[in-house]
Amino acid sequence: MLDRPLRHEDLPTGATLDDPRTALLEASEEELEGAVASVLALGGIRDLSVQEVDLDVVMANAYAEQADRDQEQR
Repeated sequence: MLDRPLRHEDLPTGATLDDPRTALLEASEEELEGAVASVLALGGIRDLSVQEVDLDVVMANAYAEQADRDQEQR
C-alpha cells in the first residue's frame, strides 16, 4: 500500500493499480529483487508483501498459452 495515490504512468513496467494506493506487480524469482526495488523507489510505502502465485493461476496461464500456440499452428 502506498502513502499517496499514484497514476498508472508513475508505476514501474509491468505494474498495475488495484486502486490508487495499491500497486500489483508480477515478477519471476529472477526478477523479484529488481521488482521490489522499483516499487520501493516510488517512496511512501506503507505495506509491502511478496506472495507466490496460486497454483490454479499458474496452471490456467499454462493451459491458455498452450491453447494459443495450438491455435497459431492451425
